[in-house]
Amino acid sequence: ARASPRFVASATMMIVVCGPTLRLIQALVCSPAELARDVDSLAEGRLGFLTVCVAGGATFGVQPLPTTRKLLAAAYVACVVTCSAMAKRARTGDDRMPSLQLLHGFLPFLASFL
Repeated sequence: ARASPRFVASATMMIVVCGPTLRLIQALVCSPAELARDVDSLAEGRLGFLTVCVAGGATFGVQPLPTTRKLLAAAYVACVVTCSAMAKRARTGDDRMPSLQLLHGFLPFLASFL
């Protein structure tokens, strides 16, 4: 059984949209100590994080979806990543999170997506 290209495109869209949303919920629900450990592990694994974001953006960019849907999803991801980074910064007091998520997460995703 093969999946149709439209199904794969829709599934990819859901992953792109739901992943950052779940990270935002985690930032609001977890304790500051857990978030600090998360920031430390994310900082240690920067290269892996960068690779996943670039691969995700490239995969999302080649999907047969209308350009407006792709741009709306990318704008949504930017907003959620920024909110998540600011929530983690406010709860942990760690200044690394906004730059880490934006420079190593969203910008490579956007660059490979476009």
